[in-house]
Parts: sequence; structure tokens; C-alpha cells
Amino acid sequence: MEQPNTEIPTPPQPENIQSVPVPPPPQKSKLPMVLVVVVLLILFTSIGIVLGKYVLNPTTPPVEKLILPSPSPAEASAKAGTPTPASTVYTEGTRSANWKTYTNPKYNYSIKYPNNLLTKVSTTENQLTFTESPEGQWLYDLSVENNSKNLTLNDIKQQELDKLGISKTDIQPEINEITTQNAKFQILHVISAKQKPFAIAVAFTIKGTNIYYFYANSNKEQFDQILSTFKFLE
Repeated sequence: MEQPNTEIPTPPQPENIQSVPVPPPPQKSKLPMVLVVVVLLILFTSIGIVLGKYVLNPTTPPVEKLILPSPSPAEASAKAGTPTPASTVYTEGTRSANWKTYTNPKYNYSIKYPNNLLTKVSTTENQLTFTESPEGQWLYDLSVENNSKNLTLNDIKQQELDKLGISKTDIQPEINEITTQNAKFQILHVISAKQKPFAIAVAFTIKGTNIYYFYANSNKEQFDQILSTFKFLE
């Protein structure tokens, strides 16, 4: 009697299956996110401008336009380059009350000067020089000349401008009219661009047949103070 076949049949082996690559999932576009950010930036910027204009910096009322007065003839002449005398009245101040006094009976005038200055008078008495020391440089000089040519104040002014070389571009004259005790002077303050604020000055007046000159080689303030004490003797 035959024995039954007990072998278990081997299942068939599957053939080698090649793996198929799986494509990656599609990436989401970033464009909508960029648009959202741009819109938000525009929105916040607009809000900031509105707040800055109407809340943080409220509108100020309009400023009225200033109407400036028209320049005086003296100012207009100065701007045009034509020096115009400006009138000034000087009175003897308290500072000069204790100053020394020089009197010149020959030429009929007197003038005060600070106590620290020395005076030197020429032999003809027509020139008075002020210095700080016997051998020091002159600071002020008062001289008297005969007006033999019958010069006017305008003639003398032009003559002094020519002497000082006013035609040079670096020098600017300041012309004033000064009334002292009982005399009326024209005064030229010559201001040089290289020697600010003061270079030299000359004041002059006419009395009878004489011309009186007062020159300065020192500071303008003291020059004006000394000149303010000048007076003709009665």
C-alpha cells in the first residue's frame, strides 16, 4: 500500500517588482503671504501718517505775513554804496567828569582826556598829540590848519577819503555827523576788512578861518568819548 505524499508544496515566489518613485507633494506658493505682508505694511504706514498729521502734530494757525517798513534814504544810500552821514548828538558823560582838560586860547578850544594819557603840544600850538608814554606811539592827534582854500566840509571829507585810500576794496568808511558841546563835526570811521573792528578815524569841523582835525589811532569808544568833550571857548 502506497504512503500518501506528505510534502507541502512550496508557494510560487513572486517575481522581482521594481519600485516606482513617488513624486513629492506639490509646494504651496508663497505669493499670497507676500501680498498680505505688503498690504499690512501699507495699512500701518497710512495709519502712522494720519496719526502724525492730525494727532501728534496738530495743524498750527497760519502766520501772518510781516510787512517790513521801507528803508530810509540813509539805509537805501548805504545799500547802494553811497555813504550818507548819520547825525548823532554827544554829551559829556560822567566818565569824563574827572578827566584832565587841555585849553588852547590861541585857537579858542578846550578838550578833556583820560588821566593816563600824556599830551604834547607843538611849538606853534596848532597840534596836540596824546600818548600813553613819553616815547609811545600817538593815539590821538588834534591839529588846526588855516582854511586858505575855503574848503567846505564835503571838500574835506573827500580829501580825507583820498588820503586814507578808500578806493581800496578792503576798506569801508562809516560817515557820521556828530554834535559835541558847541561844535558840529563830520567823522569818518574807517573799518578795514583786515583790521576789524576799527582801524582809524578822523573828525573835522570848520570854525572861522580854521579847520579842526581830530585823528585817532586807537579804539573807537574812547575816541568818541574824548571828542564829545570838545568845545569852542566863548
